[in-house]
Amino acid sequence: AQRVAEKLRLLVADQPFPTAGRVTASFGLAQLQPPEPLDKWLQRTDEALYAAKKGGRDRVCVAQVAAA
Repeated sequence: AQRVAEKLRLLVADQPFPTAGRVTASFGLAQLQPPEPLDKWLQRTDEALYAAKKGGRDRVCVAQVAAA
């Protein structure tokens, strides 16, 4: 997933958008850790996305493994 997100990020950054100017993409990733509840997994994914944006955008951030 990280490789795919990085490839997508680069494709967006390299794509010309004449009316929008420079466009970037940020991605947050988290691997589900069974028996982790779905809502906790989505929360970690969302936190990773916000970390990517807070870190300067145009990046991929991977969440830490959920604590047991």
